[in-house]
Amino acid sequence: MTVKSYVDVVKIYANAHFVCGHKKKDGDNEISIYINHYLHSLSKKPGALRNSLALKSIPLLKSIFDNHFSTNPKKIIGILIENQDKSMEELLSVFKEYEVFTDGVDPIDTNPSQKIIAIKTKELIAGYKNLCVGGQLS
Repeated sequence: MTVKSYVDVVKIYANAHFVCGHKKKDGDNEISIYINHYLHSLSKKPGALRNSLALKSIPLLKSIFDNHFSTNPKKIIGILIENQDKSMEELLSVFKEYEVFTDGVDPIDTNPSQKIIAIKTKELIAGYKNLCVGGQLS
C-alpha cells in the first residue's frame, strides 16, 4: 500500500492501483470517514452499522437508520451498496422518503426519541415556570 500526500488531498494506492482519496482535514486529530469504504465489511456484519463511526459521521443518515432501519440493517446496507457510485447529496436524496421527523426535531447524532423527550421536558418546565410568580407558587 502506498499513501501519497498532497497539499489538499491524500491518495491511497494498492499495487499501483488507486484505491481512494480523501480531502485533507485541517487541525490535529481530525478524521475523514466515508461510509462507502466500509460497505463490504458491513454487509458481512450488518449489526456493526448501528454503532459505526461511519454512520454517525452522517447525522441525517444515522437518524434515518434509527427511525426506519434499526431492526433491519441489511436493508439500508443494500440501498447504500446499490447507490455507492452517487455523491453524498445524491445518496441522501435516495432516503428523502424516510426523512420524516416529528415536532420539528432535526436529525442529530443520538437517538431522536431522546431529543423529543428533552424538548418535551423543556416545554413542561417552561409551563411550570409560568405557574410561579417571582419564584413563588401562586
